[in-house]
Amino acid sequence: MSSEPTKLEHDASRHADGAPMIGPHVTAWVLRGAFFIVGVGLGLVEGTSAFWSGVVVLLAAAAVVVPRWMTAWVMLVVLAGTVLTRHPDPLDWHPYLLVAGVHAAHVLASWMLVMSPRARVQLRALAPSALRFAAIQVPSQLLIAVTLWLASATASHAALPAIAVVAAVALVSLSLVLLGPLLRERRP
Repeated sequence: MSSEPTKLEHDASRHADGAPMIGPHVTAWVLRGAFFIVGVGLGLVEGTSAFWSGVVVLLAAAAVVVPRWMTAWVMLVVLAGTVLTRHPDPLDWHPYLLVAGVHAAHVLASWMLVMSPRARVQLRALAPSALRFAAIQVPSQLLIAVTLWLASATASHAALPAIAVVAAVALVSLSLVLLGPLLRERRP
């Protein structure tokens, strides 16, 4: 018995126009639109002035139209600079949103570089990137909370001993994580 698909099976996997059936999908324009919405949304929420918000909107538009100009990453740098204008406060939601939004915009901009605007993209093809996004965001958001707490606590100088202990534990943990594989490596 042949493993080759029969003509009937082959035709069943194609649309009437001859295009392959790929399952649930979106066009790459949807991803470009999502990038624009994330970029403009962050620009409006995080913008320190109307000028910088306008710069973000223009850079986002340019990135959607011509992704190869790499203006998406210039926009991300402008957005990241807005964190410098805020006083560290662990209860301020802006830094958390900024990190998640910049990361999401980076992922979307990366997709824009490799996809034709009219390309059809299977939703399940986006799943691995979505899982990596979540896997990175969970510890990142926790790290932001700890960092903001430490930064706001150092303003009172009362938390300096606690910061030293946390820093020492972090340094030892990082050393173990990085040196562990080297110590377990066997040499011939």
